[in-house]
Amino acid sequence: MSRQALGRGLGALLPTNELDMVKKIPLEQIRPNPFQPRKDFNDEALKELAESIKTHGVLQPVLLRKTDDSYELIAGERRWRAAKIAGLTDIPAIIKEIDEKSMSQMALIENLQREDLNPIEEAIAYQSLLEKFSMTQEEVATAVGKNRVTITNALRLLKLPPFVLDNVSRGTISAGHAKALLSLSDEAIQKEICLLVIEEGWNVRQTEDYVRRIVDGAGKKAEKKERKTVQEDIFIKDLSNKIGEHLGTRVKIKPGKKVSKIEIEYYNNDDLQRIIKSIGLEK
Repeated sequence: MSRQALGRGLGALLPTNELDMVKKIPLEQIRPNPFQPRKDFNDEALKELAESIKTHGVLQPVLLRKTDDSYELIAGERRWRAAKIAGLTDIPAIIKEIDEKSMSQMALIENLQREDLNPIEEAIAYQSLLEKFSMTQEEVATAVGKNRVTITNALRLLKLPPFVLDNVSRGTISAGHAKALLSLSDEAIQKEICLLVIEEGWNVRQTEDYVRRIVDGAGKKAEKKERKTVQEDIFIKDLSNKIGEHLGTRVKIKPGKKVSKIEIEYYNNDDLQRIIKSIGLEK
């Protein structure tokens, strides 16, 4: 299987005459693709697809390869899962004779074309191609139809600590936020700034500016010097939230060099009286 064909996508892998070779395969004889790069399947989306399958059937065959006693999915795991939810006993499929390397590539390509992978799943899939099949970054880029720089930048995300990777996977922060954190070498600081990004709702530019403030001038020395500041920022934010929850309103703590302030929001006189009672100044 040529890398050029892979770069053009799954359509190039299915000659027209193969469309006449669709077979019905029992769902119980099919196993998931061991190289499936996608780890999370949205339950609600699967239920919606299952309802569509109940009404219209499976409109696009899944791709399988034959093993000794069963079949392995190459592409179409969502359709396979949804078909089971819909109560089907079999599914239309095209059987292909391919090796594990091609199987892994095809699974990755299908998800990339459908934009189904989160940034971390995508990076892990690239890493899998590099390690399991001894491919170079250039070969991976050609195989999936991407620029080599795109592959390199995706792989760099895997250098981040698990806490940050988990938040990128869940969409709590973006890949852009994560890339900004790569400028820092201290994992503890990366985690702490990740928390600040989430708490403050910073955009990528704000995150980049905060990180730049840490690393400007002194490099790693600046990281150590600023770590206390980062921890203090998180502590102040957490304390503001706790006081706000207790008082039932928004509270801001503003540290200063000589004088610091606590701002407590209220909306009318009745709200002010409520807050005063919460503080315990009036019974």
